[in-house]
Amino acid sequence: MHLLRAAAAITIVILSASQSRGMALSSSTRTAGLHVPNAVVIFCHGSGDTGEGVKSYVESVAPRKSLALLKEAGIEFEFPSAKIRPYRLAGGYPSSVWFDRYVGMEPTNPEDTASVESSAAQLNKLIDDLVERGVPAHKIALGGFSMGGGIAIQAAARSHHRLGAIFALSSYLCNDSW
Repeated sequence: MHLLRAAAAITIVILSASQSRGMALSSSTRTAGLHVPNAVVIFCHGSGDTGEGVKSYVESVAPRKSLALLKEAGIEFEFPSAKIRPYRLAGGYPSSVWFDRYVGMEPTNPEDTASVESSAAQLNKLIDDLVERGVPAHKIALGGFSMGGGIAIQAAARSHHRLGAIFALSSYLCNDSW
């Protein structure tokens, strides 16, 4: 339920930004034959999950009417998946995680910088692609749950776009982040 409240709050932020800029709230448009949503929420999954997994969860708990209203307003969700990589906290076994951790979950423990940079670049490429398709950066929200929220903050800090919203649910950054 907390995920749904967060998605609703993000939608309100995007819609408010649209209305304050005098933009009409209509269904999505097409540019050069390509579908262009009015706004996009990029939702990053937690460690061990996938984009498809969190999408399935959101769709199973979201009220149908809310999903219909979002679709009618031209607001779409993207659920990217982290790359499979060895995860030290899982004994080095391959896992769907946005970045690796060296020792443990405490904020004082360092993150593997190379994996943070790789995943932040993956998310910023997605943002660049959306902007190139015609979605204004100020109508893109980036966030996620747990590790997904942490990488969303990391990616937003590295983005050259001014995004409409950033959110992190049950997330944190390590002390040595940035």
